[in-house]
Parts: sequence; C-alpha cells; structure tokens
Amino acid sequence: MGGMNLYEEIYQEKMEMLLHSLAERNLSGKQEWVKLQYYPIGFVQDDDSD
Repeated sequence: MGGMNLYEEIYQEKMEMLLHSLAERNLSGKQEWVKLQYYPIGFVQDDDSD
C-alpha cells in the first residue's frame, strides 16, 4: 500500500469520479458553464487595501 490513509484514498477516488463525470457532462453538452467569478483563495484572503 502507498502512504495514503483511508480518508485520503476515498477523497482521491471521489475527486477522480467528480472530475470524470464533469468531463463527461461537459463533452456531452449537458454542463452549462455560467461565467463564474472565481478567485483563487490567495487573492480572496489578501484583504489589505492600500
């Protein structure tokens, strides 16, 4: 077994399943991508207004 514990393995599997189903939906045209206002967490936490 690798160095991953059970929780990490389950998380990994869920993420792979999620990505896979998203990709499938995207390719089949079922997933509609709204223009999301996505900011990486680094930007969001930087709250210093100079």
